[in-house]
Parts: sequence; structure tokens; C-alpha cells
Amino acid sequence: QSDFNTYFEKKSLRVDFALSGNLTSQPAAIQQLREEPVWGGPVKNLIDKSGYGGYYINVYDKATDRLIYSRGFNTLFEEWRSTEQAKTETQSWTNSASVPFPKVPVYVEITARDKADMQFHPLLKQEVDPKSIFIDRGKLKANKVHQIQKSGDSTEKVDLVFIAEGYTADEQEKFVADANRFTEALFATPPFTT
Repeated sequence: QSDFNTYFEKKSLRVDFALSGNLTSQPAAIQQLREEPVWGGPVKNLIDKSGYGGYYINVYDKATDRLIYSRGFNTLFEEWRSTEQAKTETQSWTNSASVPFPKVPVYVEITARDKADMQFHPLLKQEVDPKSIFIDRGKLKANKVHQIQKSGDSTEKVDLVFIAEGYTADEQEKFVADANRFTEALFATPPFTT
């Protein structure tokens, strides 16, 4: 955790980026950076050494070029690139990844696994200054949040979020009841039983 406190604040930097391309190519570009008030990810084990995922987001300390945070992830864009449509069309898809909010200038890098050699290759590497006027710090929407279950500190647990898509504002109580029912069913199913 000492590395976390050296380099990061307990806030998030949301990186909105586009993956564009087709079967044979996929450039990336950052669309927006946003400061968010909470970091719910790990404060220990900041470097993801698993090698899982088709992509990685890496954060490097600008002064030393030291890797200070990384996480693997997958996107639907990766799956789309394997379709017949990707042989003849080029598309661009928006993605988001959150990293801990840096205290110092950093480089944010997005890498992708190349199926030819199964290695990760950079798609973009961009400097981010935490004091930049280009980081959106605007007020967040005041969405209603209902906590269904809390089993401990979110930095050491897996967070599940249910989004009320498909429910109207008048169906808020039904959504919460459905989310509670799903949570009960999930934790009554192995391997999630306690």
C-alpha cells in the first residue's frame, strides 16, 4: 500500500478511449479523462501479472518510467474484430477504464494482445498531468444508489453493480427488489455460497 500512497489518491481517473479498426488493424485514441471521487479498486497488488485479457491499461510514473499500475481487460470490440463484418468494414467503439487517480504526472498506455505472437503491443501511450485543465472535474449526476450487500472493504472485494437499464423511474422499487432477489440467488449458487 505504500506504493499506492506514494503515487495515487483514493479517487479514480476514468479513461474514455476509442478502439477503431477492422480485422487487420486497431488504433486507439483517448477521448476524455474524468476525475471521479472514489477508488474502489486494489491498493495492494497494483501490477496485474496474470496476463489475462486481450488488452492492458498500464500507468507509468513519468519521472522514472516505472510501471505503477496495470490491469488486463477485454472488450466487445475485440470480439467484433473476429466477425465477417470486420473483414470489410471499419468501426470505432468507445470504451472506459478506471485507474487510481495519480498524484504526479504519468503516462497512460493501452496495449493489445496480438494473436500472431500472443504478446501485448502498445496502441497508445499518452502523458497525463493530474493538474491538467483537460481532465473533466464537472459535477456527477446524482443517481440513486442502493447498497444491497457489503462484505468488507471494496479494495479487497469484488464489486458488483446492477444498472437499472430497462426500468422506468416509477419502477425503482421493482428494480431494487429484483436486484435483491438476484443477489440472494447468486450467493445460494456454488461457488458463491458462504
